[in-house]
Amino acid sequence: MALAIGSVLLTAGVVLAGATDRVPIWLLALAATGIGVGAGQTGSTGVLLDAVPVERIVSAMVVWSRLAIVGCLVGPAVGGPIAATLGFGAVALLPLAGLLVLPAVAVGASRKQDTG
Repeated sequence: MALAIGSVLLTAGVVLAGATDRVPIWLLALAATGIGVGAGQTGSTGVLLDAVPVERIVSAMVVWSRLAIVGCLVGPAVGGPIAATLGFGAVALLPLAGLLVLPAVAVGASRKQDTG
């Protein structure tokens, strides 16, 4: 649940920040984004610990950290040109795409747990 809430808040914060040029709204957007990052991190850690057997946790954490690094590299490389071409409101397309993928990942993880 924390992962879903964090993902929604993170996405909403980015969408709100990209849609306005008013500082008070940016502060609200930053707060939503920060809470979303914290909740998402907590939720994703819980999913990882539930989904991976103890003897595989180090390998899973290495994969997780590599995915995070790739995201940090790809985000600016893709987000910058999107903002320059389509406007800052379009930057929301990236987190929205990620938000749409989340339910499929959750279903896949729950099916794996059900089959053991």
